[in-house]
Amino acid sequence: MSRPCRPEHHYRSMLTSTIIDTGRNGDSTVVCSYPTSTAPPTPRLDALPSELVMAICAYLLNGKPKLPRERPSSNASADLAHLARAAPNCFVPAITMAVRDVDRICQVKPNPDAFGAWIVTGGQPGRANDLAGYIALDVHSPPVVDNAGVARPRMNLVLTGSLKDGILPGMAVPCPIKAIRHMQVTSSPWFFDHAGAVPPKLKALVIKGTHLNAKRCQLLMAHLPPTLRRFELQTVHLQCEPMMLLRGIPHGVQDLALVGVYLIDYFIELLARSFPPALRSLRLVHTGLAHPGLVAVLAALPTHQLELLDLSVNIHGLEMMAALAAWLAQSTRLTHLVLNGLDRRNTTAADSAAIAVVLNALPPTLRSLHLNGTLHTTEPLAAAISRVPRLEVLDVGNLRRPSARIDVLFPVLPATLQCLRLGFTALNHDEMLAGLTAAHARGMRWSHLTEVDFRNASLTEPSLDAILAALKCMVSAPTGQQWRRRTRILVTGNLSLLRSSEFAAAKVRWTADGWNLVF
Repeated sequence: MSRPCRPEHHYRSMLTSTIIDTGRNGDSTVVCSYPTSTAPPTPRLDALPSELVMAICAYLLNGKPKLPRERPSSNASADLAHLARAAPNCFVPAITMAVRDVDRICQVKPNPDAFGAWIVTGGQPGRANDLAGYIALDVHSPPVVDNAGVARPRMNLVLTGSLKDGILPGMAVPCPIKAIRHMQVTSSPWFFDHAGAVPPKLKALVIKGTHLNAKRCQLLMAHLPPTLRRFELQTVHLQCEPMMLLRGIPHGVQDLALVGVYLIDYFIELLARSFPPALRSLRLVHTGLAHPGLVAVLAALPTHQLELLDLSVNIHGLEMMAALAAWLAQSTRLTHLVLNGLDRRNTTAADSAAIAVVLNALPPTLRSLHLNGTLHTTEPLAAAISRVPRLEVLDVGNLRRPSARIDVLFPVLPATLQCLRLGFTALNHDEMLAGLTAAHARGMRWSHLTEVDFRNASLTEPSLDAILAALKCMVSAPTGQQWRRRTRILVTGNLSLLRSSEFAAAKVRWTADGWNLVF
């Protein structure tokens, strides 16, 4: 008769018993069936809970579950080889888990002078001295044809190697391309020269700093799998018509980001007509779009499903701001709005009024609002902040005027605030104290506040000391109430403050008050 297995039996049973998973998903009750013969059966570690498989992977690669970011141990190759012989049912799950997230790729070819070794022919700049944890793309060996008839290049998980010495025999193990779920390709345009290099079960693809010509774009879009949910281009130079790339985005994509990718209004209007129907997150940052393109985008965005919208560092104007305000007024699920860097040096009074129109249309579902480098003063925001009663993250750094009027913002900030960023602004000490005092007098408390950003805020040690004393009252429990003590994070970056003779003693005092200073 089977009996329940105690937690310590999970590891012991790898040698003394057979693990039986009574469910299909590996999350049901695990029981131990002890053998009647003296010879122990082959361990079936693929039937273990996923938590134990993760523990095995972490041990093999000597790192945390976020594999293969951590460098493998010196004996990882021997461990994997032994694992393949002694527990073949564990080897595949371990390698499969290790290559789920890939962000380091190199190109190799067989070394004619050493059987089983590879010469590295391409890698990411500045990171090729240590290839541990890389995925090696072998395009010179015969490809592997999958069930769909697609010829895919061989991929191997590198245990140790370098650009200079290459990869020695046994220092890389084959990995299943179908196991890769998240991939980031950085400065490696050669990756897109090979058909079938994009994993067929990929869920997220991020491409950074790469030149894509017409052939590469065509190959990439032809092999984007229908399982893709996140597609992001960062500083990608398109040497082809953008619509060749944009039209091929799979319909299942929910998170679309174009950052530092130059687009013209004509192409963006075509894109706006063919947004993925399941789109939930859109980031169009530093794209060079003018008013017509942005207005076309806003007109095509779904108001009842989009959760994140980022239009930072784009050319804005009255028409675009009016269209954005109209869209925000109809939005029902938006939780994150990012409008960083919309300020222009020649901003007129009409432009400032247009920003106020946008703020007055903020939806109540908003949880985070980023306006870094967009506002001259906090007065328009203070007048509209009541529209977002559950705001948790607020970024109003890089305020442009000498008097940012912080004193009018603090008293109206919601009690749900968790993160407040005021960095890179010449903060006025008197305004800060006046605002905190007024907020405290109104009975406002920020019981969930965990981060305050004062980087490069031109605060001296006495000023910061007084501000922290006032801020402490805002995160303390009112009379007659008890709150669990939380660690507050203060982010600073003022060199004049850090080098002052009084700073060491002040740091000890601030730490004793519960502040955790991060520089």
